[in-house]
Amino acid sequence: MVANNPLVFIDPDGRSLYLVVGEGQEEAINTFIQIVNERLGDIVSIDVDENGKVFFQGEIDQYALNVSASSEAVAMFDVLNDAMDEDQGDVVLNLVQSDPNYTPVDPYEAIVDVDDVEKYNGSNTATAAGVMGHEIAEQTSMQRSGKRPDQSYVPAHKGPGVDAEDAINGSTRIDIMGINRETSDISQDAKNGHIDLRYIKNGKLVIVRTHLKNGNFTKVEDIEIE
Repeated sequence: MVANNPLVFIDPDGRSLYLVVGEGQEEAINTFIQIVNERLGDIVSIDVDENGKVFFQGEIDQYALNVSASSEAVAMFDVLNDAMDEDQGDVVLNLVQSDPNYTPVDPYEAIVDVDDVEKYNGSNTATAAGVMGHEIAEQTSMQRSGKRPDQSYVPAHKGPGVDAEDAINGSTRIDIMGINRETSDISQDAKNGHIDLRYIKNGKLVIVRTHLKNGNFTKVEDIEIE
C-alpha cells in the first residue's frame, strides 16, 4: 500500500461490465450509477460510456481503498473490479424501470429493475447497494461459469451473490433461498402484499419487509425483533 498515492485504473478495450437498457429506459443507467457511487464513497466513481460499458472514472484513491474507506465500500469496489476484469469475460446486466414482471430481478435473464432496487434505500440492513452488488456478483459468476442459467444460478446466488450482499450491507442474510414464509403475506400472483427476509445486523435480528403493489416495490422497511 502507498498512502495518499492514487493509482490510475486503466480499463482496457474489450471485456468488461456492460449495461443494456430498452428504448426510453436510459434513466435506469443513472439510477444504477447513483446506487453504486453512493456506496463507493471516496474510493472512486463509476460512469458508463455510450456503449453501456461501466468504467472507473479518474483515479482510484489508494488511501481510501486501503485505510479510510468502510469495509462496505471496499466490498462494493471488489465486486465491480471483479466484474470488470477484462481477462475473465463480459458481464451484462439488462436494466428496466418499474416493470411489474420483475420484483426486482430475473437472474435467468440477467434483468434488474433499478426502481425496485432503489426502494431498498429505506432499509439500513438490506441496502440498495447490497442488492445491486448481489446481482453484479451473481451474474459475474453465472455468466462466466460456462453453464446454463438453470445450472449456475443456485451456486452463484448462495455463494458470490449473498457473500457480496452481506459484505456491502454489513449484515448477514438468514433467508438465503426464498422468503420468510412465516411472516410474509403475498398474493397468489406475487404482485401484491409484502415479503420478508431475515437478517442479522449489529447482533440483532431484523426483518426487512418489502411492500408490493401491482408488481412494483412501494416501500422497504426494517422491523427490528427484540
